[in-house]
Formats: sequence, C-alpha cells, structure tokens
Amino acid sequence: MMEVFELPFMSHSAEATSRAAWDYYTQYGFKEFPGIKALAINVHDNGYIHTVARPVRVMADLKGLKIRAPTRQTNKLLAALGATPVAMPLAALGDALSKGMIDGYMLPWEVIPSLKAQEFTKFESETDPNSRALYTAVFILAMNQAKYDSLPLDLKKVIDANSGAALSRMAGNVWDVSAPPGRKIAADHGNRFFTIPASELDNWQKATARLPEDWIKDVAATGEDGKMLLQAAKDLIRKYESN
Repeated sequence: MMEVFELPFMSHSAEATSRAAWDYYTQYGFKEFPGIKALAINVHDNGYIHTVARPVRVMADLKGLKIRAPTRQTNKLLAALGATPVAMPLAALGDALSKGMIDGYMLPWEVIPSLKAQEFTKFESETDPNSRALYTAVFILAMNQAKYDSLPLDLKKVIDANSGAALSRMAGNVWDVSAPPGRKIAADHGNRFFTIPASELDNWQKATARLPEDWIKDVAATGEDGKMLLQAAKDLIRKYESN
C-alpha cells in the first residue's frame, strides 16, 4: 500500500511527499507493518537518469539501454519506456558501471557523491523542473512495537516528541536541500546535463499509464480499494504542496 508513492510522476518535493506519506501511513499503510512502531516515513528527492555513453533526451534514447533500477515500480517504468531494467544492490553500482554491465542508473542527486557515481557516467538527464518526478522511493524508520511498549512513560514521551509527522517532514527536507550540492559535484566533474521537456514527458506518462492501473489491481487482490488509495495519496501530496 505504501508503494503508491513510488509510482511514476507522483512526487514533486521530497518534503511535501514525505508529509503526505506519513499521513497516508497513519490512515492506511500501518496495516502492512504489524509489530513495529514507525518513527518516520519519508521519500527521497526527484530521481533522474544518468548514463555512460549517450544522453537520454527522448523516450527512444532509452531503447536498448541497461539501466539499474532501485524499486519494483522503477523496473516496470524502465521496461515501459523501452529500456532493460537491471536490479542490483546500490553497493554494486560502481563495479557494474566500470565493467560495462550496465549503461546507466536511476538515482536522486544526494546518493551519487558517496558512490562517486558521477565518475562513471557522463550524461545527466533531468526532468522538467515544473513536472513531477520520474520516481521516488519510500523509506521507513521504525522500532519494535513491543520494545516501545516496554519503555517507561518518560522515554516514550521523548521518542514521541521526536518522531512522526515532524521527523518525516524533516527527513524529506534533508533530501530536498541535499540535491543541489550533489548535482554540483557532477557538474564540477564536467558531466553534461540535459533537461527532458514537459512535452516529451507527456509521452512518457502515456507509455507508463498502465503502472498505476496495475498497482490498483495488485492492491485490490489484497482486499483494499486501490483506486481510493491512489487518489488519497495524490490528494495528500497536493495538500502539502500548497502549504
């Protein structure tokens, strides 16, 4: 149920979407996490496409490219756009790029410097800044519910005062403010930047239109109202984007 936030073209701001994800979790998503106490739910900043040998400017440029994808939905996204998605642990990314096993990867800017991934790719394909992100990923910070329940009241108050909606919002904001420094490192390395315009992204949205429909069916198979949940997630995102 939380995977709804990982569908393409949902998020525009990690902070706003993280706030939405926390509210959604408290209303619906908690059902998926029995036995744990969530301390924060957040998403990362906008994910982009980074490639080795040629830039991605239109959908056709993805055809034949092997791209590392971080989630189930990004695997489906890349396949719908004509690329070959490759699932692998993040720690294996540098080795896979250096050996030519993949042609690029999807990541937000914050992650790239710690992996020195900008040294393996030359082309950076960002989406129109006024458009919604190609993807984001959901993170959960949690503790054992039974352990929380065993704590004295004063310690519970400390945890409660430093978790939940406020911590989720802070985590999302950290992702947003970390993007420009991460991007600058790639720019300083001499990598070339391209912006995929909104008009082209319309084609990408059409090509991936079945992904939300498939997610609705997956959720319906568990007895939940996927259509309602998708709309609830969108409404919450827009609520926090406006304030």
